[in-house]
Amino acid sequence: DPFWSTGTPPNGWGCQCYRNQLTQSQAKALGGPSTPPPTNIQNSAIPKEWRYDPGREMFAPQFTNYTNLKKIDVKGKSAFFRIINTYREEMNGYKLTQAEWDTYITNLQRNRVKNDALEYSDTPILFGILNQEAADKIGQDSKLMVTDRAILHATRDRINKVSRRKGDKPPKLDDVNLSLKEQKRLPEQVANPDAIYKDKSTGNLIFRYQINEKEDVRTIFIPGKGSTSMTLHTFYREGRGTLDSDENKYQLLYRKEK
Repeated sequence: DPFWSTGTPPNGWGCQCYRNQLTQSQAKALGGPSTPPPTNIQNSAIPKEWRYDPGREMFAPQFTNYTNLKKIDVKGKSAFFRIINTYREEMNGYKLTQAEWDTYITNLQRNRVKNDALEYSDTPILFGILNQEAADKIGQDSKLMVTDRAILHATRDRINKVSRRKGDKPPKLDDVNLSLKEQKRLPEQVANPDAIYKDKSTGNLIFRYQINEKEDVRTIFIPGKGSTSMTLHTFYREGRGTLDSDENKYQLLYRKEK
């Protein structure tokens, strides 16, 4: 339930609270509710600085809450700066290396069978770390996660064609698959995108980077909503400038300085 994103113990100084997690059948056997509680439960007694899930915080710290650390000097740098750098270094040790990513992406494609009838895992894998400037701009944890399902979705059979639509000069690219070589560069590219947009209709984040004079790569991430990391949904090639051509649909959140 969404309540636990802000109400999980400890939720106060000197807090002695705890919780037990039960399956639905266990709760029912003990006489508990058989349906989830309302999602609008609020606990105003919880201090603002404790309204988070400590377990999730371990993997996706809410650095925006650490404002006081910016005032503490540690050898010429703020404590806030040093904590973020330490966190990023530690997370870099957990993400796939380039060699591991190359093997992963190659094997996943090699083992694909007709109609994607392939055993795959939905367990998120840490495959990239977004540069800190971009992460700060979009207000997200810097870790980038991926699942087998996202790769299979992004590399499914498409009609890889260029279509001419009314008024298109030159013809506009439909979404086109990335080659295996381009897929191998994905972690490096999404960690340093040219720009990041928010899809106003879905709330998803769109990372864009250029691969040649005529094409960009669009990578769509599901945001972590402040307590979890961003997870890749899909990716494909498209014509240059497609995202910038529709300000009503996409909000620019970050653009890399040239």
